[in-house]
Amino acid sequence: MIGGGYVRAKMDLSRRRSLGSKVWASEIIHGAHHMQDILNKRVKPWLDKCVTIIEAWIARGLLAPVEQTFMFMIWAITQHYADFDAQIRALSSKAFDEQTNEVVRLVIRACGAKLPKRA
Repeated sequence: MIGGGYVRAKMDLSRRRSLGSKVWASEIIHGAHHMQDILNKRVKPWLDKCVTIIEAWIARGLLAPVEQTFMFMIWAITQHYADFDAQIRALSSKAFDEQTNEVVRLVIRACGAKLPKRA
């Protein structure tokens, strides 16, 4: 499933390392003054590579046209599960794996993903 593996990994990371996610979010919210090198030298090249892959999938007809902001949407959804984990636990009766499956389905639908056609 296109994007599903990445979304599942991000959700798992949000569960296992929620404190790290909260520290990251706080730094970004406060202007990322201490993280400019990381953002410019690691995150931006990685994001550019992801965008290139997504554009190739779009060209192959596997995804509906989406902008780079699609990655930001994935980050926002998965980040929420780390930053607001207490709220999620209090308000949802679903197990984390069920929540992850729902997030994956939502992301897949949002980008109009299609399975590759077999020859």
